[in-house]
Amino acid sequence: MNSTIINTVTNFLKKRTLEFAGLLLITVATLFFIALITYAPDDPSLISNKNNEIVKNFFGIYGSNISDFLLQAFGLLAFLLLITIISWGFNLIIMKKIEKIILKIFYSILYLISGCTYLFILDLKTFWLNHHGYSGYLGRYAYDAFGRFIPSIYMEGVYFSFILFFLTFLLFILSTSINFKSVLYTFFNLFFNKKKKTLGEANQELGDYGDRKKNDDEKPQQTFKFEKTENTLEQKNP
Repeated sequence: MNSTIINTVTNFLKKRTLEFAGLLLITVATLFFIALITYAPDDPSLISNKNNEIVKNFFGIYGSNISDFLLQAFGLLAFLLLITIISWGFNLIIMKKIEKIILKIFYSILYLISGCTYLFILDLKTFWLNHHGYSGYLGRYAYDAFGRFIPSIYMEGVYFSFILFFLTFLLFILSTSINFKSVLYTFFNLFFNKKKKTLGEANQELGDYGDRKKNDDEKPQQTFKFEKTENTLEQKNP
């Protein structure tokens, strides 16, 4: 009896702890996301010590420092990293676990490298991230590292960029805890079931209409009073 109570309490505390950890991940990632979208290059940061009286970032100087570090390091891939963390949080809340978390972290590191390198090859001009661009400094360092081992990428950058794009997309999916197969299955199942249901309802309505028409045809016609009178006169005058 005591062991059962202890196991029940232990399982309860374990589940609540995992749910709290998942909620904490979602909250922190959401706050970082808000800091990123309210980032302003003119705000003071770890790189530039500007003494601005008004900080445009939603979280002030703290948000400015955090967003500047993430964007200068990973560029736009910082948003994908936060989405990955949010997916882990939801998985902890719903499933109470994160399967193969070490492997997912490894996938996250790989897609950060490949994604930042891809954006560096695109060489998109921006005034929003004026220090290292959309790729962050990770993109430049990764591109230089790839160039040492694969010198041909400088000549075949277009083909290499396509490979990096698809590799980034695949690694991002693998790093998240979102079961895209189940999501797609649910979407198609709901869509086609709704379509089948609509067709079934239409067929049912046509069938009901046919049954009603058949029943109406089979019903005896109503006899009016003048018809009864004529029948009576015919019987009296044979």
